[in-house]
Amino acid sequence: MTIRLAEEVDFGVIYDALKARVSEKEWLEECKGVEVTKQMFIDYCRNLPSRGIECDGKQIGGVFFDGTQMHIEVLPEYHGRWSLLIPEMGRWVFSIKDPIQVAVARDNTKINRFMTRNKWPAIKETDDQITYEMSAKTMPLFDKRQHTAQ
Repeated sequence: MTIRLAEEVDFGVIYDALKARVSEKEWLEECKGVEVTKQMFIDYCRNLPSRGIECDGKQIGGVFFDGTQMHIEVLPEYHGRWSLLIPEMGRWVFSIKDPIQVAVARDNTKINRFMTRNKWPAIKETDDQITYEMSAKTMPLFDKRQHTAQ
């Protein structure tokens, strides 16, 4: 299995991954009650900084930056297979903005442990989400300047 970060992203795959991850209620809340179609989502995201995630040449998800937060979405059948790309994704997003914010579902214990382990502070909490502030300065692994100097 070959997994890699790709220059091009298929926002249709990201839409599918997102729709598979959240409940219909969460989706409607996020979309403020508007029925957002796949094409509307693609059109909205088209110019956002992004990278695709590929497994054996097939798009399985992607990462994009909306100006404030980084979002990673991966099709459910590939969860856990893309984690080796985290350092490369981090270096990419931190080259755009550092620090960034990442909202994580409160019940996503694996990612919340990851954020806590890396000492990224929680800056906002709701009943459903914890928003963390991430910075390359806290982990040399994510600092593009240090990575290229080696």
